[in-house]
Amino acid sequence: MSLRTTRPGYALALTLLVMLTALAMLTAMVERLGAQSLAVRRQTDQYQEHHGKRGLEEVLDAWLSTVQLLPLAELTREDPHVLDLVLADGSVVEISLSDGQTTVLSDLTGLNSEDARDGRSILEALRRIAPDRLAGLTRPAGPVQISAQNADPDVLRALILSVLDGGDPEPIASAILARRRETVMTLAEVAGLTRQFDMTPDQRVRFNRLLKPQSDVWRLRAVIRPPRIPGEPARISSIYEGLVRLEQKRDAMRGNRFLSFEPVEPSVQ
Repeated sequence: MSLRTTRPGYALALTLLVMLTALAMLTAMVERLGAQSLAVRRQTDQYQEHHGKRGLEEVLDAWLSTVQLLPLAELTREDPHVLDLVLADGSVVEISLSDGQTTVLSDLTGLNSEDARDGRSILEALRRIAPDRLAGLTRPAGPVQISAQNADPDVLRALILSVLDGGDPEPIASAILARRRETVMTLAEVAGLTRQFDMTPDQRVRFNRLLKPQSDVWRLRAVIRPPRIPGEPARISSIYEGLVRLEQKRDAMRGNRFLSFEPVEPSVQ
């Protein structure tokens, strides 16, 4: 009678195969758990971000209702920083307001036919005047009208070019820039420009309608800083930016005034 013995090499190979299979299964389980954990964390962060943003938006909306009728153009002319809000945890929200109609409206969805026509005409003129600056000279929301007081010079030239249907925009643009350095633009100032330069009646109407002396839309920036730790530099935890409608009249809209409000990447700590 003979005894069969297992060869050591075969047993070792089988053991290694079992170990490798178990290791692969364990790695897959760990990776799956890690992916699930990351997904849960991402959902949690999104939930907190969404509700934190909504809460901040509601607080700011209530505050905006108290300043809507103030002369914001004059109050923010030298310094856009208008308010610091101290939250319950000691965090500080630094609020800044600046003119929101200094650029050209890029999204013409939902506009009436007249505004859509004018919006397209101004965008086409801007592409001709400043093709390399379109991203910085356009905005996603608000009315098609443009601020006489604070609009970028190239934006003014684009508006004037669209009104004149190809005429030279420089004389009128230069007059606006010179005048607004001396005073705050008013309806009378804007109307005076149409009499100063040769325009057809239709061009005067379009110019007066598109160049707005008092902006109804403002760019709001909220910088949130965590509680200050003695001996450490001030930090930024998050920044939000958006456009808000602040019509300076008694029967102005009530409720949420936000046209847009999104987090942005802090660039300066």
